[in-house]
Amino acid sequence: MLDERARHDLYRTIEEVLGAPAADTIIALLPALGGPDVATTDDLLRLDDRFDARLDAHVAREHGWADARFGSIDACVEGVDARLAHLDARFTQLEGHLDRSLRHQTRTLLVPVLAALATMSSLGLGALALAA
Repeated sequence: MLDERARHDLYRTIEEVLGAPAADTIIALLPALGGPDVATTDDLLRLDDRFDARLDAHVAREHGWADARFGSIDACVEGVDARLAHLDARFTQLEGHLDRSLRHQTRTLLVPVLAALATMSSLGLGALALAA
C-alpha cells in the first residue's frame, strides 16, 4: 500500500536518476493516493443533485399528505358549520315559538286577573257605599 512517504521516496529516487522534470511527470501520471475511493468534485455535484431530487420528492409527498389532511379537516369543519347553522335556525325558531307562547300566556292570564281586580274593586267600592 502506497502512502505519502513512499510516494515522496519514489519521487526523490526518480529525481536523482532522471531529474526533476521527469520525476514530476511520472508522479503526475500515477493515480492519486486513495485511488477510486477519492471523491471528485463531479462526484459530489452528482450526489448533491441526487440528494436535491430525493429531498424534492420527499417534500412533495409531505405537501400532498398535508394537503389531504387539511382537506379532510376542512370538510369536517364545514360539516360542523352546517350543523351549527342548522342549530342556530332551530334556536331562532324556538325563540319565536317561546315568544308567541309567552305573549299568548300573558294575555290569557292578564285578562282574568284584570277582570278579577275590577270585580274586587267594584265590590269594595259597593261595600263602602253601603256602609256609608
